[in-house]
Amino acid sequence: MNPTAGPPNDPLRESLAAQAAQLVAALRSEREPARPTPTPEPNGGTRVRVLAATLAATLLLVGVYLIATGRWFRGPAEIPPDLIGVWRTGAPSYADRPFQVTDSTLVLHTGGSDSTVNAITGVRSRRAAEGAEYTIEYQVEGEAFLFSFTLTGGADPVIRFKNQPHMEWRKQP
Repeated sequence: MNPTAGPPNDPLRESLAAQAAQLVAALRSEREPARPTPTPEPNGGTRVRVLAATLAATLLLVGVYLIATGRWFRGPAEIPPDLIGVWRTGAPSYADRPFQVTDSTLVLHTGGSDSTVNAITGVRSRRAAEGAEYTIEYQVEGEAFLFSFTLTGGADPVIRFKNQPHMEWRKQP
């Protein structure tokens, strides 16, 4: 026979259950010492945690941006060999303004001995009816610019710009 059996609202049963719970709690407190309450860290321990969390969040956002834009995995721009060289036109107004494409830079001659050397950050191409359309992405003082043209291949390749289709630029031998 079960000594605690009885009606569900039996006061004796409730009293025994409460005493048993107190006894179990007392036994546990003897085995497990009380944990000390944390004290605030001197000299801004919270500030260090906030700065660390801010830095971690910033690095996470930069990483997501780089992966989303494809810049994380993008290596140096690969310049097609057909584009590498110095390009000149016979048009008198641009005779002293050639441009040069190297494996990493776009050099724009602006007349006389003046020129700008710009780091190439990317190259895009697509087929067109008259050849291949290229867009070279380059940077000037941290600002991005595009240099777009159409290249017709063959033994004597020619570059044409959309805004001046009549003007032919030929690779200098």
